[in-house]
Amino acid sequence: MDEAQRRLILGHEEDLLRPEFRVSATAVAALLAENFVEIGSSGRRYTRPEILAFLAAEPGTGAAGRLWDFDAQELAPGLVLATYCASLPRDGVSVQSLRSSLWRLREGRWQMLFH
Repeated sequence: MDEAQRRLILGHEEDLLRPEFRVSATAVAALLAENFVEIGSSGRRYTRPEILAFLAAEPGTGAAGRLWDFDAQELAPGLVLATYCASLPRDGVSVQSLRSSLWRLREGRWQMLFH
């Protein structure tokens, strides 16, 4: 994968950590594949509609999360594994976690398949 694609996926991941981006159902929906699945820190499985409903209920204010140690590895043409460390504000404290996402290039745009 080239550096421009790597930066684009990094930018998408950063967008998803910004409260002002997350409140836009249209913007978030554009980044999530129709069959998107997330496994939360609790181990619970979330679907795309569940994530969009959850984000719609968020206030859209507060501090953004931040990420570091970002890496993107092309697994196959048009399929990328992104890994990084993230710090997210929760209840007044910063919670750190290791994250991974699968991104697929479809119809000229990158969409997240799994997080």
